[in-house]
Amino acid sequence: MNILFGVCGSISAYKSIDVVRALVKNGHCVRVILTSGALKFVVPEVFSYLGAEFVYLPTDDFKPTLSKVLHVDLTNWADRLVIAPISANTLSHFVIGAASDLLSSVFLAWKKHKPILIYPAMNTEMYTHPFTERNLQLLSELNWCHV
Repeated sequence: MNILFGVCGSISAYKSIDVVRALVKNGHCVRVILTSGALKFVVPEVFSYLGAEFVYLPTDDFKPTLSKVLHVDLTNWADRLVIAPISANTLSHFVIGAASDLLSSVFLAWKKHKPILIYPAMNTEMYTHPFTERNLQLLSELNWCHV
C-alpha cells in the first residue's frame, strides 16, 4: 500500500518515527510530509534512513521539480493519508481550508474515495478547548476522514 504520512508539530512527533519504521517493515511504500512545526521535533533524515521513499518539507510544493503540481501528484500516488500527530494548528488550517503548506494542500486536493486517518496529539487543555472539539467534529463529518 502507498501511504502518505504527515507529521505535525507536537511533542509526540517523535513517535511518528516508530510508526513509519513499522509501516516500511510491513512492506508499505511510505512518503513523509513534515510541517514546519514537525521540524522542531524531528529531522527529515531519520525518516529516509528508516526507509521512507521521500521526505517532503513544508515548502516543497512551491519548488520547481519534475512534477507539475506536487500536492496533486502525491494524492494520485497515495492509497491512504495518515497524519500522526496532527497539531491543533494544522487541524485549524484544515478546517478553514487554508493551503499554507504542502500537507494542507494535499488535504484539500485529497480524493474523497480514499481514507484519511487523523491522530490528534496536543496539550489536554488545547484538546478539550471548544474550538478544537468543534474542529475535530467538523473533520469527522467528512466521510473519508477518520479521527
